[in-house]
Amino acid sequence: MPQRAVVRRLLCRALECSGLPSQPAFRDAEVRVVLVGPRRIAALNRHFLGHAGPTDVIAFALPCLAGVPLEAGPRCAGELYVNPAAALAAAPRHGHSAATELTLYLVHGLLHLAGHDDLVPGPRRRMRAAERRVMAHLSREFDLDAIWEFGSDK
Repeated sequence: MPQRAVVRRLLCRALECSGLPSQPAFRDAEVRVVLVGPRRIAALNRHFLGHAGPTDVIAFALPCLAGVPLEAGPRCAGELYVNPAAALAAAPRHGHSAATELTLYLVHGLLHLAGHDDLVPGPRRRMRAAERRVMAHLSREFDLDAIWEFGSDK
């Protein structure tokens, strides 16, 4: 199991690089990350997006919580449901480790929360460029393989 403090630092840095904290709805709010298996993410994918089968990451922006009073606890600006099994399966095809692939899923989800879109070519290119930029920062600052402990999967 990865160390929570290191994962938290990684996610905070990814958030900074994604541009989310500069958006008013995301200031002083948290983003929850939930690691799920293929069956759970397939159910979420079907129920909320109408797509069949498992996927790598699903991002839910939660702007409706922006008015929650502070005494109710930290506001949750979004949730990411991430499928580590997909990272393990896809990494060899992309020529990097499962830890890098899993981190990419987190970055991809954060960018969706920040308003990026990957459904049409122009915005997709901008989103991919943002992914590369954020991943470059994270790869310089963190040993991703040590954080996620997938083992020797390079």
